[in-house]
Amino acid sequence: MLFRCWMLLVLLCSAVFAQDATPGVWNKRVLADPTGKLPTGLPYRLWVPKDYSAAKKFPLVVYLHGAGERGTDNEKHIAKNGAPQLVGELQAKQPCFVLAPQVPDGQRWVEVNWGEKEPHKMAEQPSDTMRLLLQLLDELPKEFSFDPQRLYLTGISRGGYGTWYIASRHPGKFAALAPVCGGIVRPYEMRPAHVAQMLDSTDPYAEL
Repeated sequence: MLFRCWMLLVLLCSAVFAQDATPGVWNKRVLADPTGKLPTGLPYRLWVPKDYSAAKKFPLVVYLHGAGERGTDNEKHIAKNGAPQLVGELQAKQPCFVLAPQVPDGQRWVEVNWGEKEPHKMAEQPSDTMRLLLQLLDELPKEFSFDPQRLYLTGISRGGYGTWYIASRHPGKFAALAPVCGGIVRPYEMRPAHVAQMLDSTDPYAEL
């Protein structure tokens, strides 16, 4: 009897914490913040390829939205701009996973006070939203079959800044970047050597 009760509890917990993973749709998910600093957690959408099979490795494209799509509805950040194309035109050419996290209201991809006059400087530590995104990128490969050599990153506007932020601090993690309307902001003073080379170069894109 005790064993049956224990099994029932396990099944109920699995039902509560299981997240959607249906191929061919935008699966609605949330990553809880283990630190409790971000009560809403990180809302995100995950597109699973229609022909997904764990026996095959698929590319993963990460899309970071702009400031106007912040919130916790897990909807508006995939309604326009680049997200629809990533699950439409792109899927027809190259089936892949698409990860689209949403920044909660009042939060940022990058901790920069945009109200200050230039030059802007980034904080040494990632924002809570960015911290959760990095955690998510570590956790998803445990659930799905990704090709670690085909991890791509793109973002628009403030998501473009977020794209440069991650790439400058994690060189070699992404196979390619496609920041749109996002600039390179001078980071904290104790920046890594590769960031210094990038910022001091006449062609920072080539140094990244």
